Amino acid sequence: MKYLILTTPTVDHAKQMSAALWSLARPSSTGSTRYAVGHIVHPSGDAFALVLGDYTQRVDPDADVDGFVAALPIPESEKDDVRALLNGARGSRLTVAEFLPPSLAANLRTREELDADGWFPEPE
Repeated sequence: MKYLILTTPTVDHAKQMSAALWSLARPSSTGSTRYAVGHIVHPSGDAFALVLGDYTQRVDPDADVDGFVAALPIPESEKDDVRALLNGARGSRLTVAEFLPPSLAANLRTREELDADGWFPEPE
């Protein structure tokens, strides 16, 4: 199971990132689903992570790749690479880890790593 520690630790940012992933797959969705993945909060309340699991991201042929890339909290120098990768993947599926730029990929963690960092304390 993979988790992405968010660089902006707020629930709004977690929802924005999940909604941005959803919009890649369903750019013209009119249904009630708005988010691709869930999120968790560290017990301290000062860190958030997206729950990626083994999620594979569909990139719709009509996806707003530029809008997605604009929503990413990454340096401008990485945006062109992400944009090119996603544009090349239109109509197919990728794991999220395949298109995360280095600045975000550095925040990918396993369940075991989060356990060690106190994300899932034992119930009292």
